[in-house]
Amino acid sequence: MGYKNESQRGLLLNIPSAENLFANISSTETKGATKESIVGTSEDQFYYLQSEIQAIRDQNTVFNMPFLLHPSQIPWDEANSFLCSLVQNKHVMHRPTEDVRRRAAVLLDFRLFCDAENLDWLDFSGKRLSSRPTYRYFNYLSNTRGLKPRVINLYTSYVYQFYKHVALQWPEHQIDMARVDRVDTIKIFFNHAHGAGSKDSVKRSQTKNIPSKSSDPLGYVRDDGELLRPLSLDQWKEVLSIINQDDWGPAERLTVLFSAMTGARKQTVLTLRVKHINQLRESKPSRDGTYKLFCGPGTHIDTKNSKHHTLHLPSRLVDELIIYANSEGAMHRRGKFKQLYEARFPSVPTINEEDIYLFLSDQGNCYYMGKDDPRYPIVKSKPVGQVVENLKRKIIRSASKEFPPEFYFHWLRATYAYLLWIALQKYIDSGEL
Repeated sequence: MGYKNESQRGLLLNIPSAENLFANISSTETKGATKESIVGTSEDQFYYLQSEIQAIRDQNTVFNMPFLLHPSQIPWDEANSFLCSLVQNKHVMHRPTEDVRRRAAVLLDFRLFCDAENLDWLDFSGKRLSSRPTYRYFNYLSNTRGLKPRVINLYTSYVYQFYKHVALQWPEHQIDMARVDRVDTIKIFFNHAHGAGSKDSVKRSQTKNIPSKSSDPLGYVRDDGELLRPLSLDQWKEVLSIINQDDWGPAERLTVLFSAMTGARKQTVLTLRVKHINQLRESKPSRDGTYKLFCGPGTHIDTKNSKHHTLHLPSRLVDELIIYANSEGAMHRRGKFKQLYEARFPSVPTINEEDIYLFLSDQGNCYYMGKDDPRYPIVKSKPVGQVVENLKRKIIRSASKEFPPEFYFHWLRATYAYLLWIALQKYIDSGEL
């Protein structure tokens, strides 16, 4: 179950589909504008609506837009204006609102704190810092809530950015940003491959120092926020014996094998589509015996930071993927996926069989939603590959005492590199490489 803040119930709303959020409204007719009636008035009361992008209705819509109310149940105009500005400044084709909802929750937390302390969130006239709402909130987060420094800095940053917007867009409030927070510009000096350099950095007073990270253990590297190292040959053999047991389904087994044999990240493995397997089946292997699979934007396979790259799949892995894609179990899951897709999202374009994800759950749900999925801008909470955590735990439960308990699915990516190095070592020793 997801975390719910009961104090924000009924005050942080979600608008599933906010159409024409950034349209221009006029009382006079303009070219390309549509005539709209004013709800709750007589029929002769209307206005003209000029869409942000003409003739492309879906691109004029923001899905799952957060909307904030005062504790008195009326809209908090300044906060909603700020939230809209955050979405408007993002690319029109990609307006995910997950980050905006997080910011909305923080702003509401700040507003509820001010009301509980009888503070006017617009009043910065106090001479003492402790009498000003932002400084009081900073101390509350630090001393009463006991949040971690990184979280405190994030909260106060969201609040500070909100006040900057209010000061710029709502001049009648007369916000003096120097009284909201003390901000200093400091110069940071550093060395790099081409010599020395420096850059200016902004330092706010309402921040906590973040303790420096201890050095990573020898033999590990940090990647995607996790300590990463390859499995040894014996440990990899143990994983192979585990995933070949009867309690492992073919989709689970192939998910592990695909990552370990190609070095692909979870978003790449879990956004494979049926058409990619058909393409592999119809293609021929390269001179080295592997099949090429292109990933990244335009391929329907997600990659980190949307970068293009090419995977090299061993022929044995390709054979197993083709067998699985055409198995009765896989086709049954795709049938469930299509039923759920059409039932839950009747307004989105229908999906072709070949565009359905290769790896699906028993219930027909995808494990990771690709950015080019027609449902991507509509769904509020998207699957982001939580299944790999289940696979990791399943491996550890069956592993020996000698197997590393800190193992992560991401280690398979490093294991791929290690296995590749071993395979190429003889060519290095002979001088061919």
